[in-house]
Order: sequence, then structure tokens, then C-alpha cells
Amino acid sequence: MSANITTNSATELFLLDGSTRLVIPEGTAYSFDAQVQMVSNTKDAYKKWAIDGVISRPVGGNVIMGVTVIQVKSEYPPNVGYSLAVTADTTNQCLKLMATSASGATNNCVATAVFNMNEVRS
Repeated sequence: MSANITTNSATELFLLDGSTRLVIPEGTAYSFDAQVQMVSNTKDAYKKWAIDGVISRPVGGNVIMGVTVIQVKSEYPPNVGYSLAVTADTTNQCLKLMATSASGATNNCVATAVFNMNEVRS
């Protein structure tokens, strides 16, 4: 998943084609972990997160996400101001990542996410 972020508004990360979401099929559940990085185009600021969670979608229902752990692994400068939100998007039935650049930032940054997803079976 990736996105070019040019303002300090929340920007959704899409799969590599730039428009496809990570849709969760009905009747499935997935555990996932991910690494997300945001780096300024001038390479003078960055932040990296680790995410661990579970998302499911019951038959005939909306996606549901339990408690998801988001941990800052590295950032420069300290308190750089980049932020990340991970949610279950019930409109598009997908796992949604929203990245926000630092307030007042005038440079672009790129956010990328690498996922490991495993279907939870009963």
C-alpha cells in the first residue's frame, strides 16, 4: 500500500495500483502485521510504525476490527508530526490506513505499508 502525501490532510493508502483497497471477503477473518514508513521527499524527516491486529467480516455483515496495536519504531526529527490511523472501513468493507503529514509541511512525503496477512480458520 502506498500514497503520495502533499498536505497535512489525512490521505488514504491504496494498493500499489493507486486505487484498489484491501477488501475483506465475507465470512473471513485475518490476523495481520505491517510496517508503515513515511519519508519526506527531501529525505530529512521520517517515521516508521509497526501494526498488529485482526480484522474480520461476518457473512452478511460489515468489517470488524478488534484492538489494533500501533507502535512507533523510529522517527526523525523527534516528534516529526506524521500520524497514522488504521480502521475498518464499513463503507468499502476494507482495512483502511490513513496517513497525515506534519502540520505546515511544504514538502511531499511517501507512505508505504508492507503487510503479512494470515486467514484465521476455525
